[in-house]
Amino acid sequence: MNTTFENNIHNSQQDKVIRSKVWRAGRSSGSALLDMTDRSESPVQLMVLIAKQFPSRNTVATTKEDSRKIAEINFDPLDPAIDHILKDGITFENDTVKLLPCRAVPLIRL
Repeated sequence: MNTTFENNIHNSQQDKVIRSKVWRAGRSSGSALLDMTDRSESPVQLMVLIAKQFPSRNTVATTKEDSRKIAEINFDPLDPAIDHILKDGITFENDTVKLLPCRAVPLIRL
């Protein structure tokens, strides 16, 4: 499995934190990749949630790799929101789970 679980010791409720491990290039240097596989929400529902929590994002694109659901969230590379999403992740109102995206692998052109 490509995600790891750990407890967040900063909250008294001990939220479950799911760190995304997605190894692929993004569409821009301001891309963050989010593994949504373990969530029951549809990609559209997750896109709406991301839009509410991070209104400065440029775009959100979803894709599937075998059974994995992945979202690429694009920010302006100078937007501080990319650091915020990488540190604090996406939160859900219904439960104590946080999804933490990872930074996309830089695209290297030869």
